[in-house]
Amino acid sequence: AARRREWSLTVDDWQREHMGEDAQSSGAMDVAAAQRTQVVRLEKFLSSEDIAMVRAVAEAELASMGKEEASADGGSALEAHTESWKVLYLQSKNVFRRKLPALRQRILDTVRRVDESHWNLFDKVDHVNIRVVEYHQMDEFGELADPRHYDLNSLLTMDIMLSEDDAFEGGDLQTLEEADGTLRKHEFKRGDALIFVSHKYHCVGRVRSGRRNVMVLEFWYGPERQCSHRCERFGGEICNRDPGQSSYTRQYQNSYVLKEHVTSSTPLPFRLGSVARHKGESRESLELLWEPCGSADEDVAKDKPASVSEGQSTDKPSDAFACFGSDSDSDGDEVVTDIASSINKKQVKDKALGDAFACFGSDSESDDDR
Repeated sequence: AARRREWSLTVDDWQREHMGEDAQSSGAMDVAAAQRTQVVRLEKFLSSEDIAMVRAVAEAELASMGKEEASADGGSALEAHTESWKVLYLQSKNVFRRKLPALRQRILDTVRRVDESHWNLFDKVDHVNIRVVEYHQMDEFGELADPRHYDLNSLLTMDIMLSEDDAFEGGDLQTLEEADGTLRKHEFKRGDALIFVSHKYHCVGRVRSGRRNVMVLEFWYGPERQCSHRCERFGGEICNRDPGQSSYTRQYQNSYVLKEHVTSSTPLPFRLGSVARHKGESRESLELLWEPCGSADEDVAKDKPASVSEGQSTDKPSDAFACFGSDSDSDGDEVVTDIASSINKKQVKDKALGDAFACFGSDSESDDDR
């Protein structure tokens, strides 16, 4: 039919088309489906003694850094999201596994039991490991304000409250409810653990006073990372910042093909991370979230843009936008074509980049398809 009435784009389909049949899948739940899941609360999951051990390890790591400044680029295990919100990555250099082995195992066992009782996400991948262990320090004015924030490519997320109940005001963990678009606050006391599907929208309200300390763990289909950042190299991808990468190569060589990147031609600098549907008053739209990929050394990758072969025209709109069609009667499509031409002239200089968007089709007349 000339008019496409149903969107059918999925992350897996896009990756197979543009990154090859052996492209890794994160196994994460579809974003739309994740919004229908519930948060599981485990009251008093950690004892006072457990919390004291976690704090001691975190404080020792902070002390060992001395006057090292928190970074915003992953160079240090201490990252400053804002002046009021800092994160210490306890998986860095295997600190969490070495110093808190019993607690680590109890967390893994607990998350597996909760998953089995509610979602069975772990059954869809070959193995599950800890992706990141974050020690969050959020002071006055600190917040995670985006109501549609979610943990891309992770399966499950576990938040554990470390602060005393009266140590801060505000800072509520909230999830966006699909039914009416409201934010739901979740009860979260000292020692409690909240476990939820990572692709479920969640945010943290502004801290009005005091200091909020929370430990956050994400679980994914990939190796247990030791790099000093929230690693985006899932599945078999190689992270050159991870000191344990060589051991992962040996450990998982039979589970998946370890690789820098997999493409059929020129490597794309991004991949489709997730697809979410949003219903407006008059139409339904898709929200596509893209994420970087390719070389594990982003600094090198971004300094080497793809070039245009000699004689190649940049006047023709990039194939990236060919999905909108060339024979549509819609005025909106003319605007899109103009934008595509402009972007092609100034930025898009690689046909592979263009082909990435061809998944939408080419002959739609529907206003909704714009």
